[in-house]
Amino acid sequence: MAAGVVVAVLVAAVVLPLTAGWSAPSGQKPVDRVLFTVGRLLAVSLAGLLVAGAVAWAQRVRRGEQHARTWLLASGGLLAVNLVVLLNTWPGYWLWDEYFAVENVRDRIFPSWQSSLTPLLFSTLTDLVPSGAVVVVFQVVLASVVGGSLMAWTWELCRRRWPVVVVTLLLLSPPVLLNNLYPLRLTTYSYLALAVLLRMVVQRLRPDAVRHPHVELALLLTGVAVLATWRTEGFLWLAAVPYLVLRLGAHRSLRGTGPRRWRAVAALAAGATALGLVFWLADTTEDPQYRYTASINPLSVMLQEPLRGDDLAGTLADLDSAVDLDVVRANPNATDVTAYWLGAVRPDAAAETGRYEAAYARLVLDNPGAFLRARWQTFAATNALDGHLAQVYGASTYTDVPRPDHVERVATSEAQGDVPRPWDRDLRASVVRGLLLVDSDGRPGPLAPLVWTAIPVLLLLAGGLVVTVLRRRWWWASVSGLLLAQALLVFVAAPASYFMYYLPTYVLGWTLLVLGAALGAHRPRPAASRTDAASAS
Repeated sequence: MAAGVVVAVLVAAVVLPLTAGWSAPSGQKPVDRVLFTVGRLLAVSLAGLLVAGAVAWAQRVRRGEQHARTWLLASGGLLAVNLVVLLNTWPGYWLWDEYFAVENVRDRIFPSWQSSLTPLLFSTLTDLVPSGAVVVVFQVVLASVVGGSLMAWTWELCRRRWPVVVVTLLLLSPPVLLNNLYPLRLTTYSYLALAVLLRMVVQRLRPDAVRHPHVELALLLTGVAVLATWRTEGFLWLAAVPYLVLRLGAHRSLRGTGPRRWRAVAALAAGATALGLVFWLADTTEDPQYRYTASINPLSVMLQEPLRGDDLAGTLADLDSAVDLDVVRANPNATDVTAYWLGAVRPDAAAETGRYEAAYARLVLDNPGAFLRARWQTFAATNALDGHLAQVYGASTYTDVPRPDHVERVATSEAQGDVPRPWDRDLRASVVRGLLLVDSDGRPGPLAPLVWTAIPVLLLLAGGLVVTVLRRRWWWASVSGLLLAQALLVFVAAPASYFMYYLPTYVLGWTLLVLGAALGAHRPRPAASRTDAASAS
């Protein structure tokens, strides 16, 4: 660890002077200048941490630690597959919002359309390598490293080999491979959540693998802070904070004396600082209009039905104060927020947001059937049950006339150099269509509903929750409940039918089910040695 810290400091010392020439934002909002400074610090820190982590990993491999070698082999195999897919779809799977994210961070503007953490991530990466493609490369490496760790720990913890086969198939499934190439927050978010979940499993089953509990606590608390603020449903991860504090023994260290006590104080302070910083960013930079996307989709469908309520006219008037209901009613769409893009949100909506949200809640409570029918339509499209996949046009395949604004955006980004031009557009479209399991017209084939679906994992998680509660396995039940609660929030508020909204549940849910099933019937394999068991901390 000491060698890794030294390397991190040396790398930071080299990278920091390079950032001096970066152009600071001028004439932008004060928060943009703050985020620019934070981005510089993150770029330096990320460079140091990546190199330090690689050095520490290499040292463990050279010492002959079996876990480190298995992790390296698994990650290398995943990386090879991901790189082959990336090279055949270069520069990855780009749809819409991510083009604007790259353009904005190039101009030192930090929009908060999908949380300020998204442009902050883009800024950090593009400052190190000035190309939007670096975001996809980062995601591919992250997916391979975290996925390799999952495979290595599954191999080590489980007596049988079928769990390793299942998690490998999960990591090589079309939904995972394609979303690894989709440069938006949910890919990085999903792998960060998987890393946190995996460490929590390891802490329970192999506590001797936790070499530096206070360092691990600081890192995991930081990860939880990011998860809790990056996505709305992520706030449920805050429930893990007291568990981590107790599990990693910070409460005992605080009662002690000497260095151990101060390490615990430093870990808790780091976690509290991270949590405070990301919540401040979320509160300071929140785009109030983004909140409307969660309701316009179901509202546009509900307004096609005869609705009821004790004061329906008053409820509709409250809704109309912030959103033009004529526009919403005229553009029903269960798969997207069409009315939003056509200007349904009024210019002065921010002042009426509270009134609007209260009215929307009343309308839903008065008309639960209409709301559930609207939400089911979105959910069915998400899971390829209605002959529609929202992701299709990213493959340059269209079920109708190509959208001119999409064609123009792609051309502009490529001309400006924000996103590299594909090496072979036809090959790229063909590979993406193959992963989506759609035909040349962009319509889902017979296998799409069987592959692009989160329904099986949700049903099995619900069954697993019942079983674990009956067996009083409260930790497994709590995590199952957490994943189901997040999926329920997505079901209620998803603005469109993109599968990516369920990607965290898909990846973490199958992981939890496989490990729970394997370890519920068999005791974990004993560690060959303390050194090998501790190698992934």
